[in-house]
Amino acid sequence: MVDEMTDKIKIIGISKNEHRSEYSFPKNRNSFRVIRDLLIELNFDEEDVYHYFSDLIDSDIYNEETFGFYCEKYSVDIIFFSKRVVLIFNYKEDKQQEIAKIIDKFILEEE
Repeated sequence: MVDEMTDKIKIIGISKNEHRSEYSFPKNRNSFRVIRDLLIELNFDEEDVYHYFSDLIDSDIYNEETFGFYCEKYSVDIIFFSKRVVLIFNYKEDKQQEIAKIIDKFILEEE
């Protein structure tokens, strides 16, 4: 279940095609919390996601690392750069709209 206290985050980049969607976010603790809840909403294993992100939220050491999660519909690679986090969703059938609809719930509206 998504944490009701989760803030929304700014999206800084999007790239999509038939078998892949890529989203970039600023790298900060709030982004880690939002990405955690986003992955759970997308049906990735809640226990695995909470376990992994509990360490991230309390740490700034993740740089130039990649980690992956898998579920029935798709996989996601999470890449940590110095100032941004990139989520790359991979899927066999086109899931762009399904993923975008859920991600939109977590994105700050542009002013």
